Amino acid sequence: DRANLWLNVLQSDYRMNWIEHSAWLEDSAYSIVPAAGTSFTFDDHGVFLSGELTSNSWIPDWTDYLGQLQTSGARMPTGSTARAAEQHQKTTDYSLNVEFDATERLALSGDVQFVKAEANNFDYTLNSQVNPSSLSVDLTGNLPSVSANPGDYLSQRANFFWAAGMDDTQANEAEQIAARLNLSFAIDSGFLQTFKAGVRFTDREATNRDTGYNWQPISQWWQGDAQGNWPGHLASMDSYVTDHSTQFDFSDFFRGRANLPGALWVASDALVKDLQGNAALVQQALVNGSGWAPDFFRDGDTNVQNEKTYAAFALLRFGKEFASSTLDGNVGVRVVRTDYTASGSARQPDWTTHPLLNNNGDPDFVARWGTGAWLPNHFEDSYQDVLPSLNLRWKPNDKVQFRFAASQAIARPSLDQLTANLSLGGDIQTTYLPPDPNDPNAPQVPAAEVVTSFNGSGGNPLLRPMQATQFDAAAEWYFAPQGSLYTTLFYKDIEDYLLRGTQVQNLFGRDWEIDTTVNGDKGTVRGFEVGYSQFYDELPGWLRGLGLQANFTYVDSKGGSPTAGPSGDAATVPPGLPLEGLSKKSYNVVGLYQRGPVEARVAYNWRQRWLLTTHDGDGKGSVWNDDYGQLDASVFVRLNDHVQIGLEGNNLANSTQKLLVGPYRYTLAADSNTPEYNVNYTDWRLYQNAWFTFDRRFALTARVTF
Repeated sequence: DRANLWLNVLQSDYRMNWIEHSAWLEDSAYSIVPAAGTSFTFDDHGVFLSGELTSNSWIPDWTDYLGQLQTSGARMPTGSTARAAEQHQKTTDYSLNVEFDATERLALSGDVQFVKAEANNFDYTLNSQVNPSSLSVDLTGNLPSVSANPGDYLSQRANFFWAAGMDDTQANEAEQIAARLNLSFAIDSGFLQTFKAGVRFTDREATNRDTGYNWQPISQWWQGDAQGNWPGHLASMDSYVTDHSTQFDFSDFFRGRANLPGALWVASDALVKDLQGNAALVQQALVNGSGWAPDFFRDGDTNVQNEKTYAAFALLRFGKEFASSTLDGNVGVRVVRTDYTASGSARQPDWTTHPLLNNNGDPDFVARWGTGAWLPNHFEDSYQDVLPSLNLRWKPNDKVQFRFAASQAIARPSLDQLTANLSLGGDIQTTYLPPDPNDPNAPQVPAAEVVTSFNGSGGNPLLRPMQATQFDAAAEWYFAPQGSLYTTLFYKDIEDYLLRGTQVQNLFGRDWEIDTTVNGDKGTVRGFEVGYSQFYDELPGWLRGLGLQANFTYVDSKGGSPTAGPSGDAATVPPGLPLEGLSKKSYNVVGLYQRGPVEARVAYNWRQRWLLTTHDGDGKGSVWNDDYGQLDASVFVRLNDHVQIGLEGNNLANSTQKLLVGPYRYTLAADSNTPEYNVNYTDWRLYQNAWFTFDRRFALTARVTF
């Protein structure tokens, strides 16, 4: 009776696959102009509302390739996609637990756990392209409206060509060993009650292999053909791989509430689901002699990470009654040491095709920093944290209690944020010899090349854990056997919080400005929450099962803007943003029913706009999720002591989620080509960027216990 022993073995085997079809504009925003004879409409703030879009970017005359395609200045390049993805993840968990009562007052316990996980994933895409004369876009309604001109242009397969392929393959594996040992001693001295202490150890290692997204053209005019002629040819979907193309109907997009072109020609599901196996079939459309080929694991695709943590804690519980009131709580401390290593690769930019690139006289410049090779990139780090905590509760009577808590905590970066894999690049400035006065049409002759900036993107093994010093105070009133009111005040000082930005990393003896996850400086979170909960058991009969829960939260946070770098997206993020993921206002209302064998709930959750990321990587500014509310409900009936069945419904109101972008800080220098209003100017407005609907979802559930 003094010892207990458990052995648990759990295994999960998860498979998920999906098919996606999409369409998008295939041109630069700076090339979009009104179609001939039309004009755009804007709101009072100069934001686009509607118009007929076409492109003024130059392309060759396509008469010799696809006679139906428009020439430059009279077409709107539009891409369409068939995409297939699959995930297969398997996790096995072994754990051994021991409990031993050494004496009546001393208890010991320990656990040992081993977890092994594997994941094999792929993501395949085939792109087709079409060039209608223009696209009419109207953003004045609740959802965008899009139509192509001429009206039947997108229905004809001969107007589409095979444009590009893309594949990504991942093979990941990880193991974790964890152990802990605890002791609990009952003091029973009056004020002091129990003392607990323990040690923890974890050792986890992950090996991740990822080819990355291997995008390559199938047929594009800018390729040039196999004989060296330019422009290249286009592989019409009406002439190549014809048995593996299909029309995809978008009429049910947003359940038919969005006005869109009816259908587009895309790759068949069967072709894209096994893209690597069908590579030879796809390559029949490589009319220019080269293009997409399936990728495989190579140098630079593997990242190995190891994290060991050593921790010890001590906790003292106390409590005492004073007449009709009670004071109790606990005080403790946790000491944690973290050792971390990351081994990956950094790919140098390929500057070997720039013979003049010596950066002002360094003949070894390209050999040192521009070979295009993947080179080993290894990091090691170690840090310690001391994390105290205090919790107090005072109960002046049996209906009211007050709580206070103070503590320090950390949150480590995830392993995918700590990866040591990087891809490096830079901007090259070319100067030219004076033009030939006898031949004004002669091409310019380069005289010198200089790299003006060194940059890159990838993971950040230099990340520190996010740290918080936090305080909470609460008052609770239990005014009925199943009814309560509460309010909570909270304040947090946060350091080294995680957000997207740029950081200088020294690689191969040179500083590079890396677009990655970075540690912010300091931030604060403060606010309050009020809540109410009650079952109305004073009502008659079956109504006694009715109940209601409601709460409202207000959060004021600061510190969401990254430290601006000298260039890149972080420099365009203005100061004063909130922390990512926190809404200023949110509330939840839940109607409950629980009586006899029936349990039911109806819940509405709403939150105000919140920051998703400080910058999206495409130069459009910070990204926000707009105000969003969702209605869910469920009902369960217990048939007997062992079986319960239920029906669950999510997003019953079919809410639409919207993304916003902004604000944006213009960092252009003052010169003759830059309007004055774009010099050190911040546009604080938020612009609608995307709309999402997740549909109503229903699940029939059976729960069996034995």
